[in-house]
Amino acid sequence: MFLGVLALLTSFCISAIAIFFSVTGWAALFAAAAVPAMLMFGSIEIGKLVAAAFLHWHWKEMGLRLKYLITSMILVAMLITSVGIYGFLAKGHLDQEIPADSAVLKIERIDKRILKEEEIVRRLEERLTQLDATIQVYIDREYVTRGLKARKEQKEERELIDIGIKDSYNIIDKLEEEKLVHNEKIGSIQAKLGPIKYVTQILNVENKDMAVQIVIIMSMFTFDPFAIALLLAAMWSVKHATIRKQAQNKLLSGSNDRRDDLRDNSDLRCTQETVQREDDTKITKADEISKKVPEPIPAPATKSTPVNSKAKDAGRHGDLTWRKK
Repeated sequence: MFLGVLALLTSFCISAIAIFFSVTGWAALFAAAAVPAMLMFGSIEIGKLVAAAFLHWHWKEMGLRLKYLITSMILVAMLITSVGIYGFLAKGHLDQEIPADSAVLKIERIDKRILKEEEIVRRLEERLTQLDATIQVYIDREYVTRGLKARKEQKEERELIDIGIKDSYNIIDKLEEEKLVHNEKIGSIQAKLGPIKYVTQILNVENKDMAVQIVIIMSMFTFDPFAIALLLAAMWSVKHATIRKQAQNKLLSGSNDRRDDLRDNSDLRCTQETVQREDDTKITKADEISKKVPEPIPAPATKSTPVNSKAKDAGRHGDLTWRKK
């Protein structure tokens, strides 16, 4: 009975988690009507559990059509739950990967900006090279005065070029720091997604997303059926415990009736023995009383009157006559 109650509580716990996952997944799918979707699919989940318990409890009493109807509805509800669980887990995986993808996009844009600033620096440096080449031409021709004059004329441009190069390098440094932050974020996300690599190796698939889909599908077809199986096992345990208890109560009631019969018989036997004992006691007392009664005293002898012979013969004759009769 303890295992039955434990299985029942475990099935309720798994079913509650499955309901939460499924309802959340369907609400994400129908985001514009999240609350109605949650109410609808939540009621379907509860109805599925009640239908499974009812089907198991009244399987022998139900008709064949009703059995097939309820069984098919339970299977459809399980499929709905599994699809909702798939949506919830897939959304969780995507929510985990979206920041990494966003960080990768930001890094790509940063790299483009860095390349642009480096191109600006390259052009400015080429301009400086051209200015140096112009002065070098004057020096090679020994036009030093003209070279110095040209140098003075280039002073303002050279200063602007130096400022532009410094600004570009400052921008590049800031972009590199921002890129480093995003790389750290990607590293932390990849660390969280690290086990997926090992799962990919175990499942022998090349694509990480394919491994995630396989794991989600395995969870999807295990979660809700396992909850239903535990619920049916708990119902079976409770049903058989009830039957066992009824049999024990019937056995106890039969033994109690038998004990009452034996008690009645013993009471009757005791009553008979008591009556017999009382009768024996009365007889014994009567015997004792009869023994105590004195014997009658014989009457005193009297003198007999003479009787003549004729009377005596008549008496004898009468006695013989009586005997003959």
